[in-house]
Amino acid sequence: MIRTIRSAGEELRNALPDGRVEITGPVTRLSREPGAAGAATIAGVVQTRYGEAVQHVKVRLTPPQNQAAIEAYRNHRHLRIVGEARQGKVEFVQEVEVVQAGNAEGHDL
Repeated sequence: MIRTIRSAGEELRNALPDGRVEITGPVTRLSREPGAAGAATIAGVVQTRYGEAVQHVKVRLTPPQNQAAIEAYRNHRHLRIVGEARQGKVEFVQEVEVVQAGNAEGHDL
């Protein structure tokens, strides 16, 4: 019972609320289905209207945005993404920027 409560608490802490999010961190995983949009997982600082937390977030990307994620991954740089979260996923990305790891809002990851 206690394990279940702890697990539920952990899921709530890691849940991504609906609304505007900003994520800055290294790309830890890239994926793309043939003929489909790309996706990247970013392990970084997630800022929402409720504050910020460090977590892994999967983001759906357009082809040009996906190229930026590939560049960040290959060059060991961070990706900064601003978008809208819906049902725990970031599927509406408005801004993508490749940044130096040291320029990632002063956070050490």
